[in-house]
Amino acid sequence: MSTQRFAATALLLVLAAATLASSAVVNSTNNSKSHHLIIGSRVWGDRLLQRVHVQKDYSWFRVVKETRTFPGDGISKITEIQALDQTSDGSGAHVALINGGPDQTFVTLQFKSQRSQSIDFVVEIYGKR
Repeated sequence: MSTQRFAATALLLVLAAATLASSAVVNSTNNSKSHHLIIGSRVWGDRLLQRVHVQKDYSWFRVVKETRTFPGDGISKITEIQALDQTSDGSGAHVALINGGPDQTFVTLQFKSQRSQSIDFVVEIYGKR
């Protein structure tokens, strides 16, 4: 019985990992060189919890970094995070998930510009109670 339970648990973990891996999408169209980051997926009944425009000016010959924590509404579980690069020529910043995320009530993102470039993103957090 314990072998069957172990096999079933292992199968569920593999399926969960595959689902999470497929839902974390870096989305960029063929014509756009933007560095969008989309993590999670929208579900029926979720809503926009927070929309923030993240901007930081460039520094001559330097890489600019900005780390921001987005608390959503503090109650709802996050279903999807969209960090949309507003620079479409390929010179925009990159964004990475640092902490929190889908199925959490908060998310921390780190933005990192290219040398001598600024940071310009619109971050949208969707969630459901």
